[in-house]
Amino acid sequence: WQHPKGGSSSSSSSSATFIHSMSSKPSSLALAVGLIFFTAGVGAMRDEATRQRMTHNEGDPGKTPPESVFDLQMPEGTKFCHLFKGCDILGDIDYDKRTPTILVVGAGSAGLMAALEAESGGAKVIMIEKRTAGKFERNNVLALDPMIMAKLKKIGVADKLFTPMDDLPKYKNADEWKQACVNNPSTEVSEITQNDVKCLDGEGAVDWDWGFIRTKCLERRLFDAVKAKNIVVSSNTELVGMAINEMAKDEQKKYYAVLRISSIEESHFKFREVVLPVDAIMLAVGSSIINQIRQEFRKWYVVKKTCTNQKLNAEDGDHCPQWLINAHRNQRAVKKKEKELNTTWPSNSLEASDMFIMHKKVTNHFVITRQKDVSNEVNQGVYYSQVTSKNNGIFSNYTELPIGWEGLPTKEPGVGVWSLLVGIRDRKDQVCKNWIRKAPHEQEHKWQELRRKGFVENQDYNKASDIWGVKDILQKDTEFTKKFVWNLEYYGTQKQSYAMTGLFIPLKVSNQNWTDVRKNHVWNPENHVFEELSNNVRGANWLGKEEKKQQIRLFPNKCLVYITIGLTNSKSKELMTSSHVSAEPDQQTKKQRCEEAALNAEGCDKQTAAQAEKNCDFLDNWENLQVAPSCDVWKKSDNSKFENCRLQLKEKQIAFLSQAAVDSGLLNTSVLVPSRLGGALNHHTFFDINLFNLGPTPSTREPLFLLGDAAHAPNFLSGCGVVGGQDDTAAVGHYTRWMQKATGLHGWPSKEETRQCTADMLKVVQNLVYERSCKYSECHEHNQLGLVPKMHPQRIAGDARYEGKDMYGLTMLLKEECAKFMKLIL
Repeated sequence: WQHPKGGSSSSSSSSATFIHSMSSKPSSLALAVGLIFFTAGVGAMRDEATRQRMTHNEGDPGKTPPESVFDLQMPEGTKFCHLFKGCDILGDIDYDKRTPTILVVGAGSAGLMAALEAESGGAKVIMIEKRTAGKFERNNVLALDPMIMAKLKKIGVADKLFTPMDDLPKYKNADEWKQACVNNPSTEVSEITQNDVKCLDGEGAVDWDWGFIRTKCLERRLFDAVKAKNIVVSSNTELVGMAINEMAKDEQKKYYAVLRISSIEESHFKFREVVLPVDAIMLAVGSSIINQIRQEFRKWYVVKKTCTNQKLNAEDGDHCPQWLINAHRNQRAVKKKEKELNTTWPSNSLEASDMFIMHKKVTNHFVITRQKDVSNEVNQGVYYSQVTSKNNGIFSNYTELPIGWEGLPTKEPGVGVWSLLVGIRDRKDQVCKNWIRKAPHEQEHKWQELRRKGFVENQDYNKASDIWGVKDILQKDTEFTKKFVWNLEYYGTQKQSYAMTGLFIPLKVSNQNWTDVRKNHVWNPENHVFEELSNNVRGANWLGKEEKKQQIRLFPNKCLVYITIGLTNSKSKELMTSSHVSAEPDQQTKKQRCEEAALNAEGCDKQTAAQAEKNCDFLDNWENLQVAPSCDVWKKSDNSKFENCRLQLKEKQIAFLSQAAVDSGLLNTSVLVPSRLGGALNHHTFFDINLFNLGPTPSTREPLFLLGDAAHAPNFLSGCGVVGGQDDTAAVGHYTRWMQKATGLHGWPSKEETRQCTADMLKVVQNLVYERSCKYSECHEHNQLGLVPKMHPQRIAGDARYEGKDMYGLTMLLKEECAKFMKLIL
């Protein structure tokens, strides 16, 4: 399926519209000198001839690695930054011989750091971004703990990025601020948005060893570092799946990223799809990864092009894989049973067997070039292949997407097709396109669904006979489903929390320093006082209590001040209630909303009704349920009330946020600066939070790793160094270095052990973030429940590796099973 070097059917110029290098200027190879676990990451030049190996403290043996915010969570006697030390195992100097090939998805802070980590370790790195890389801007402020600050300094990004907090400017008025910070100082204050505000040199603030920096300003600097490394970056490119080749001759599965590139040509949307061979996919796409509406993410299998409908019907194992034969046989068994009983099989009792088997075709090959050696015309890059679909890829609107052909080809495709991609898709009346949270349903729940519909005898699953072979069909459906689930472990908390944020002009009262204005406190708005955020009040007062105290963070930068407030129950309900609508629905509405949430809680293939009912039984016992308010009840019936409702809530919430700013030490003239989202001015955000933990389980064999907020959604108040996702990208560096020697010989890990140890590293970080976040958001300090119910326990084969382990157990697991491999890169 892959062409040998030089076998491309197209020159490098053919790929110019697909992927471009962000710089045509050749860059010197970057080397990592001393990868310290979650600390020192990337950077530094190396002697190319000697391929030196140096420890992270060489030249400064007395230096102590910085402390981590996680140290108090670690087992006694250990420190996060001391867990493991590593240094560089260098990749080949020749870019064309670099290995492994790593695709980084997402050009935010986590993705940019992952690309730098992988490149420094010798990997061939390709980065894609669904939007325009380097152009989208986020103005929230990241709190970076000392180890992240050390990492940024190590890679040269911290230079001219931070200013001591008390040295931040003390603007006298808004005009003085505009002259320093606004792109067009003549703009009226009321017309300035966050995108009009500059990132000045030293924009961020440092207080003690902590850094506070607007995401926009940090990501610009990281993107400059990526360009300097000449890393390939493709904008308007989306990862829509992974293709797995189980037919590989060396008995090792081959993996391919399925990418979709979008463009606009003559007022029409154009989509092209390609497959790219990879050794790993690093997903750094934020928490949207679990949103099945916004994110398409499928699994595909590479199948011989000789596997036609005729061969599949004949169950020809020489041409079609056995799993596909079994799945097709089970689909026919379902149709046969429907015909025998003269009724339709209840869809909620099936997961994959009621979906379409579909295929796309893999055609000619091209090459992605990082740079071109003009002297000898040698293309340096990675080969990729075109994917053809049923429709031609040109559409009148953005919602129309390439789809495959139903079933398999009626005849073998011609010589221009190298192989097939075979997958499953939903029926046209279903929007589901993402199984990221999917776990196979339990047999008992499937059976219960059939009982409800009168499709089987009215007996419990274990007591019922199976003379009609229904149990066997359900079991085969589960086996079919397991081929397409991602085996990613998902856990969401049982409650929703509420918070609000805003960005202000940095005008403070004259008798306070910026370190006095900065806040990490509990705030009582009734008497305008603050108290330290001690362990006695963390979490315990935020959600579960009806107290008047709120949690507040205020982080100043040169050009904007970020304020965020974690709200108690009583305050959040007050700010969500208008004269038209209450934040307290009746019990029947609660039950209905809960079941709607539960039905969708396990991925795009819904739960059975029995599962939803079981997950919502708690409503009979719990009255204090947080439910977001909604002006939408008037959206269709009375637009006047709808708009007035929204206005009331907006004015109430902005007034509360502005009071927090003034109480903290900002002036009344320090107004909110809006962001422009969806074409409308938004002065603040008011949102719900449901902490989640999503990551690879040991059962997965796919080299798919989730980084940053894609893997863990830390509460925005947690103050973690993981905010922005930078520090878990060090696992990318370890994966890169292990994969270069992943033979299983001479003490080196095998490819599977490499994937497992990388997953274990990420699992440690995920749980550290989750536990720390729970200190603030009370995940398990009391039993108060929220709108999104806890996932019904469903075990995925293999996750027993982590089951029942606390942070100590996870840390020891990583140390005991992977330390021997860590030592190899010392």
